[in-house]
Amino acid sequence: MMYLVVRNSGQTGELRLHGSLADQEAEELKLYLQRALHYVTDLTVDCSDVTGVDTACLQLLCSAYRMSRRQFRKFTPRGHRPGIFLEAAKAANFAHCVGCGLEDECGCVWGVC
Repeated sequence: MMYLVVRNSGQTGELRLHGSLADQEAEELKLYLQRALHYVTDLTVDCSDVTGVDTACLQLLCSAYRMSRRQFRKFTPRGHRPGIFLEAAKAANFAHCVGCGLEDECGCVWGVC
């Protein structure tokens, strides 16, 4: 389950994700991320209630992060547990990832690399 809250005339938004993000949710997640990146310039993605993530959804989140950075928009994950995302990265053989090249000095925002 997920929903998007937009505030301040589209300036800020929060995408709240719940449960397991699996293949079945990938299309819905893609639509929500597209809407969020279209309407807001400062997006927070609340992952505090995410219990699992698969490769497809991890790739969508990484892609949305990269797109927002290229468009000079703010994209901030909140409440995520890196272990859940690291499991998905290992399953996809991303264990030796060097990052997307857009990270700040803290490294991958998902804790994968």
